Amino acid sequence: MSAGAPIANAWKWLLIAAVLVYACALQGWRPLYSPDEGRYTNVALNMLESGDWLRPMLHPEVEHWAKPPLTYWSIATSVAVFGRNEFAARLPGALAFAATVLLMVRLGRRFVPAQPWLPALTYATFVFPPLWGPKSFNTGAGMARVSIAAAFVQAKMPLGNAGSLTDQDAFDIAAYFTAQPRPAFAAAVRDWPHGERPADARSPPRR
Repeated sequence: MSAGAPIANAWKWLLIAAVLVYACALQGWRPLYSPDEGRYTNVALNMLESGDWLRPMLHPEVEHWAKPPLTYWSIATSVAVFGRNEFAARLPGALAFAATVLLMVRLGRRFVPAQPWLPALTYATFVFPPLWGPKSFNTGAGMARVSIAAAFVQAKMPLGNAGSLTDQDAFDIAAYFTAQPRPAFAAAVRDWPHGERPADARSPPRR
């Protein structure tokens, strides 16, 4: 073992610890965002209460398959271990974020050897994703539908005063940014195979 190996290992573990603290430190300081965080947490709580971990249920009569089951399983497990609180509900997402940051470090070493820290730093400090352009969500995303985007805008905007927009204001904002150029969803041909394409979907209709 070279003389510098212990120092390199120490820096590696320090980096991992720093990323975990950065990802998890403030996760219990604010209430769950509505509707998304509340909905996913509610599904996880229903799994705990019912004992049925195979069918994600929003309430006893409505299934909710919007996310992969692992999302609900991880939240349910975290809540079972750490209790019913915001930190426990967000911990799986925080750990996934931390793992992605560390993965970006590895990718940086391979693809940007002169600045291996740059991809991870960019990802870790990227607060708001682009709403249009080549790096934005594609035409197959839920946010590409005006109705879903408008509901999100009304629930989240403006920052610090969420819920203050009128229905029309939220719809106008959503209609504007969903109409901007964005990547095409490559698998759009398999969407809505029975012809039930929503009128506000931005992906092209089947031919």
